[in-house]
Amino acid sequence: MAIIFLFLGLIPIPGGSLLLVLSLSVLACYYYIFGFALFPNIRIKNIFKKDAYRETNVWQVLGSVFTGFFLGAGVIGIMFKLQIWAGANAMLVVSTVVLGLVALVAIIKYGMTKRPFYRRVIIRVGIGIAVFVSILYTPALTYFSIKHRHNQPYVEAMRIHLQNPTPESWKEVQKKHFTDENGNPIKLNVDDRN
Repeated sequence: MAIIFLFLGLIPIPGGSLLLVLSLSVLACYYYIFGFALFPNIRIKNIFKKDAYRETNVWQVLGSVFTGFFLGAGVIGIMFKLQIWAGANAMLVVSTVVLGLVALVAIIKYGMTKRPFYRRVIIRVGIGIAVFVSILYTPALTYFSIKHRHNQPYVEAMRIHLQNPTPESWKEVQKKHFTDENGNPIKLNVDDRN
């Protein structure tokens, strides 16, 4: 779902950014809330049944909660990066480093025990790390440039603002957002009901 809305966010449609933020927030909440059940492979309908936990132990559940928390934090970091909000890189770096340590422990434990729990952790954490690192090293303006490819003065004003954020540069970004390439105000399609 988040991937679909990510691509919809690249198309300048009304509400595209809102759908992107909502879908990434839902994905992050899924990891935050259900991380404990994700890696032990406990189905959501069985999370309140004691029998569902018979093949797991307390350390695996705690490790799952910890891993789910940092996967969710990384997803929030992606959302911040795509929306050009402050703190995105910090969230992505912390999530990547911690998940790297989790992957290292999971690889060692999987080598010793061959339990499917650790294989699931390695796969999901590996995918998370790959995505987080690729987003981390992609400049913040790349997604913005693709989304607003038809309004280059707006993209240029945002680039200048990101290099030197001042109130004046932000006013210029806002001005360029509501004007076309020639500096004319963009006419909104409003129903004239007279």
